This record gives sequence, structure tokens and C-alpha cells, in this order.
Amino acid sequence: MVLPLRRAFRRRNSTSRLEALDRAIALSPRVFDFHDMRAVLLSDAGRFDEAVEACAPAVYGDALPRELEGRAAWIYARRGDLVSAIERMREVVKRSPDYYWGWSMMADWLAHQQAVSGSRSRRRACWPGLAPSSSTPLVTSPMRKWPWAEQKEAAETLRKAFELEPGDGFSG
Repeated sequence: MVLPLRRAFRRRNSTSRLEALDRAIALSPRVFDFHDMRAVLLSDAGRFDEAVEACAPAVYGDALPRELEGRAAWIYARRGDLVSAIERMREVVKRSPDYYWGWSMMADWLAHQQAVSGSRSRRRACWPGLAPSSSTPLVTSPMRKWPWAEQKEAAETLRKAFELEPGDGFSG
């Protein structure tokens, strides 16, 4: 099953990609990655309502995987409704505080709305603990328009990130 799916995804035709995903979902309806890929393709095509629906397949009932709930929030953001996206993602990370991607997306959206002070405190408290061996949470924090008064703290955070992953050119 994986080979036909891979072949379909090499093609640029989104219709063949959706058809391949529909076949994959019919064969393995509980594989949330298939539903996630379908939602992304629909979103890429500007079919936002269908994309959100794809994030809530009936097979899961009321127990949707957090990844699909997070994807639905992401679709709201892509549609340009950051307020709804943030509200939805807040609910997801409230239930799953270790959901790194959810925190990451929400922090980006909050920063985009220039709500840096609220997102910054959450990011400092949660991100490093979610990915302790990764420099990503540390590197992204100083790049979030920190006030000039906090430059020293930002430089220290980048130094720690470089120590974690010296091969990461961004922190270096």
C-alpha cells in the first residue's frame, strides 16, 4: 500500500494524491497521518471547510488525536482566522501540555498578533522541557522580537542552544 501512495505523491496532481489518500484511509481508517495529509492537501487547494472536516473523521468518535485537532487549528490560521486558531490550539495544549508542535504554532500565531509578552512566558516555561536535547526551542525564543532590555538574556539563551547542538548554524 505504501508504494502506490508514494507514487501518487510524486505526481504533482492533487486529485491523484487525494484519491490515493482516500484509498489508504479506506484500507487503514485509524491511521491519523492519512487524515492529516488529506487535510493539508485540501488546505493547499483552498478547500478549507473540507480540510477542517478531514480533521474529524468519524472513525475516532469523540477521541480525536491531538494531531488532528492541532491540524484543524492550523487550517483556521491558514484561512486567516488567527483568533479561532489560537482558541482551538489553546484547548488542545491544555489537554496535551506536552504537544510541542501545538505550542510552537500557537507561539507563532501569538507573536504574529504582537502578543509577544503572553506567548514568550509560556514558551520559556514549556518549550525547553518538551525538547530538552534540541536547540530549536532555545533558538526560536530570542528571535521573537524580545525587547532591547532582554538582549543579554537572549544572547545567553543562544549560547545554551549552541552548546546543545554545535552543528546548528542558526544558533552559532
